[in-house]
Amino acid sequence: MPDSKARTDFGWEELVRECDWDGVENWYIACFDDRHEHHDALATLLARLEEIVPKVKVTNRMEKAQRYALPTDPNEVWVGKEHFKGAAVILQLGELAAAVYGDPKSVVEEWSDYRDVIITRLENYLEQEEPTTGDAEYSRGHHCLAALEGLGDVQSLMDKADTAFDTDDDLLWLREIMSEIAYLSFDAGRRTQAAWGKDIENLAFMGSKVHEGQKRGGDGRRQSLKQKKSMVLKEMKRLKEVGHSIENAARICAEKGIGTSLSANKAMWFRNKRTKKE
Repeated sequence: MPDSKARTDFGWEELVRECDWDGVENWYIACFDDRHEHHDALATLLARLEEIVPKVKVTNRMEKAQRYALPTDPNEVWVGKEHFKGAAVILQLGELAAAVYGDPKSVVEEWSDYRDVIITRLENYLEQEEPTTGDAEYSRGHHCLAALEGLGDVQSLMDKADTAFDTDDDLLWLREIMSEIAYLSFDAGRRTQAAWGKDIENLAFMGSKVHEGQKRGGDGRRQSLKQKKSMVLKEMKRLKEVGHSIENAARICAEKGIGTSLSANKAMWFRNKRTKKE
């Protein structure tokens, strides 16, 4: 990322100094249509916001992480920096980061990466000496074999589903849904096991590689999904307000690289509407 101090005339500097966060948002959104030309300007803005928003350490026994402060964090996090909460909102939305780093990985790619991390760790366990005593059906090795079998079954179901649709858009939509179900289900199971094991902390510790995968996934995956969803819904709302139908708004977004496809964007719009009604 470019040094945020190397140049100070991109146009956002005065807005940040004045803490005009609405102005900052309007400035970077105006750059989105040609984000490649404005990449350095967007990257230096992102770097500056990351400098001024405080970081929060999150610790619970062996589990540790660090993140940028959220506007909803306790007041003590923001003492003397309350005027930077608007910058935290921008980081939380993730639109600026997406413009700088590119679109987040698809849920299919995320699940594939996460699955590879899990399989590698399970296979490493199988190569190690069994650390438990007692009945084999409750041994670590047995649990590893069962988990690997379950992951194989999930992949087999996904492969079979590839024949369910004729069009690429519909097939991609199905793959994304199945990958997200698999990802979230596994993460929910992992967190359940970690919760059960908090009295015996080593049950919550999954090894450095899986912990790294969790940080890249887990919270990161949910944030990535929120960022992607936010960009799609925000742009579709804007297009609808200027007279486009939902169909056209979804198509225009897809053509601009916002969202996966016309059908996926439409589905996201209507799912969001149903959720709000419920």
